[in-house]
Amino acid sequence: MAASTTQENIFYVGDVLRDHTPYLVDMLGDTVTNGAFDSWEVSELIEAKAPDHEHPAPRIPDAVTLEAIHQAAYGDRTLGRSVSPQASHAQSFDHITPALLQEYAATYYQPGRMVVGAVGVDHARLVDLVQRAFGHLKPGAPVAKEPAEYVGGEVRSGYDSEDGLAHFAVALQAPSLNDADLMPLCVLQMMLGGGLSFSAGGPGKGMHSRLYERVLNRWGWAHSANCFTSLFTDSALFGACWCRHATPGVSVLCGSRSF
Repeated sequence: MAASTTQENIFYVGDVLRDHTPYLVDMLGDTVTNGAFDSWEVSELIEAKAPDHEHPAPRIPDAVTLEAIHQAAYGDRTLGRSVSPQASHAQSFDHITPALLQEYAATYYQPGRMVVGAVGVDHARLVDLVQRAFGHLKPGAPVAKEPAEYVGGEVRSGYDSEDGLAHFAVALQAPSLNDADLMPLCVLQMMLGGGLSFSAGGPGKGMHSRLYERVLNRWGWAHSANCFTSLFTDSALFGACWCRHATPGVSVLCGSRSF
């Protein structure tokens, strides 16, 4: 089992043998609906996650770049807010208490805000299991939503990546998850594709995509180039990120007829 977050969602996921599906659904239901936020555990997690400005933990350059492109697109609001503890201010952790976490769960963990999905499980059986694990939840008060507003701009960081490469991203406002143009957008992303200049698993992965043929195969200083989409309920970004060894970058990608 594992948990992860994005700008819009919290995911709880798990993998088990099919015969053990009831145990997994029960554990997920108990985790979501009966979270015990013990003071000692909250304190330990805050101490572990709070940024150490004297000895900062290494960050993944691609994650830093994608976070920056969202900040450039949406500012310091809604989808532009950082979800990385290392990018947050230490004092932002000071107000987190077990009571606050309980309040958050009671506010946002509502039936109308949840979805449950599974693969390899009979649908009717899954419905029965979910009803048993989550059926006792009652609808809560509506939660005010701040709409995402695309503002555009740029973010430059003095972050010194340990790989010695410069990392870039450029993005455009795109159709959201509920837009009729979502499928063409996904097809375009697959066409542009991308990859690494060196493939540890052998040649062939993505080598005939547009970014591979028109950027990686042409420019020796390009280490990687990838097209990406960030899809949300009321907004989206479509763009490309890459890292390189030399000065050219943005002008080559934007002028290559591949983006």
